[in-house]
Amino acid sequence: MTSPSDTRPAGRPVRLVILARPDPIQIWTTNRVAALVPVTAVLSETGRTFTDRHRRRFRTLIRKNGLAGALDRYLDLAYFKWRTRRDGHDATIDRVLGPGASRGGWAPGLEVHEVDSVNAPESVALLRRLAPDLVFCNGASILKPPVIAIPPLGTINIHTGVVPEYRGPAPEFWALHDGAFDMVGVTVHMLTEGIDDGDVLLERRTEVRPGDNEISLRCKNVQAGAELVAEAVRQVAEGAAHPRPQDPARAATRPRRSRRAHRVMLRRLREIPPAGTGQAS
Repeated sequence: MTSPSDTRPAGRPVRLVILARPDPIQIWTTNRVAALVPVTAVLSETGRTFTDRHRRRFRTLIRKNGLAGALDRYLDLAYFKWRTRRDGHDATIDRVLGPGASRGGWAPGLEVHEVDSVNAPESVALLRRLAPDLVFCNGASILKPPVIAIPPLGTINIHTGVVPEYRGPAPEFWALHDGAFDMVGVTVHMLTEGIDDGDVLLERRTEVRPGDNEISLRCKNVQAGAELVAEAVRQVAEGAAHPRPQDPARAATRPRRSRRAHRVMLRRLREIPPAGTGQAS
């Protein structure tokens, strides 16, 4: 059985294009998916000319929160960069995903196109030339309608959180912050213009163990998530997927992390129950 929007000639493999950023965890996920299913190309969103966007973002922060609020937000960003170095972010990635994973590097043989923004007109034109049947969005910018409209089979998104309760950025952080250790997991869903609100294809919970933190859980989530993405690609290509709508009554989108929220999260880490106490894995 094929999807009504599937116009591929009979027998032709699905053309899958991946949109990602050159972040080590996203590179690892892309490489793993490419090892499981054929990938036509990767658009790597480098963001080299984000300077103007940062200026606009700062002006917007000032307009909404005043100068003090904008500066406080940038202090949050500086704090989390410092914590990344202090907490051994790269060592955690290498421990969970494998030696050298923190240094990134696309898998040999992958066709990788560097773009500043996946939504830029030249990127949209490139994506049209690549003619994907299906797109996998792996941490790229929020996609705009011209990009979403290109693949006839739609776009799959990976979200390292449980939906609809933990939509939005840093879902592992907010689940830990809330002490919701049974609400850590990964979701593969169809992408829409909303934030993480598309129909769910596959999902899996991740066991939280003593010694875990936001980064180790992110790595565990993408390990499971890459397998789910590959399975979702197969199901969508074969017309065998069974998307499940999310319950809007349970939906929540968390705010950006703050220094204060991080201190709460650190206290919660000390409350993680011992392994084998019944959490989902």
